[in-house]
Amino acid sequence: MNFVWKIKFLSFNYYKDFALVRAVKKQEIVAYYEEEGRELKPNDVDKYYRGVFRYASTHGCRRVILEKWLKLTKPNETFLDVGCELGYFVRKMAEKGLDATGVDVSPTKVRKARYIAKILNLDCGFQVMDAENLEFGDNSFDWVLCSETLEHILNDQRATQELIRVSKRNIIITVPQKSIFWRFLNIFSDIYGFNTPGAGHLREYTPNSLLNLFQERIQVKSLKKAGYFFSYLDRFLPDFSIFKVILCLFAKKIS
Repeated sequence: MNFVWKIKFLSFNYYKDFALVRAVKKQEIVAYYEEEGRELKPNDVDKYYRGVFRYASTHGCRRVILEKWLKLTKPNETFLDVGCELGYFVRKMAEKGLDATGVDVSPTKVRKARYIAKILNLDCGFQVMDAENLEFGDNSFDWVLCSETLEHILNDQRATQELIRVSKRNIIITVPQKSIFWRFLNIFSDIYGFNTPGAGHLREYTPNSLLNLFQERIQVKSLKKAGYFFSYLDRFLPDFSIFKVILCLFAKKIS
């Protein structure tokens, strides 16, 4: 699609309930993230959590919120990161003394996450697992994190119910917020679908559409919106989705 038609496509769909889930096989998705994992270089490790990205990016904006909430964790608690990639938050929680586990659908990403943790002499675990079918018992983890993952999953409602099932108490989720920002970004980087490395978005969320996934099985402790720009600007920017394009949910499981 050329630039002109992308602009028309963008403006036409801005006010529509826009979901890009298409007829795609699970094997295709796994193969995509496996290829993405193979392409990750040593310099890519934690790249979105250091340098300029630490402050000036969607990753930097959500990091500020996530790290504030994760300060509430305590040593010896159990922690699960669903869609952990190379295990940044898993390692952070292991450093703090939590029993930390990460799962990802890509065997290559899991293998690299294990290697990084071993080099750093950190005691944490990584497993290959599908977010829609978590192979853990009910109420297994004090803390469950799922950050920038649901938008990549075919059945996000099934995955959300799994997050609730394996959690004892606390669930933290971040997702892209439905906005013209992501449509505009796609003009230049093709963030939707499974053809471009670093893409894979199937949808974005509104606060209501995210909360509806939980079927009233949680108590919302905090729901924050984060921006694309410098993280400290979030307190000053207006509450427009063009400025605040990430949703961050901190919830407690209802017994």
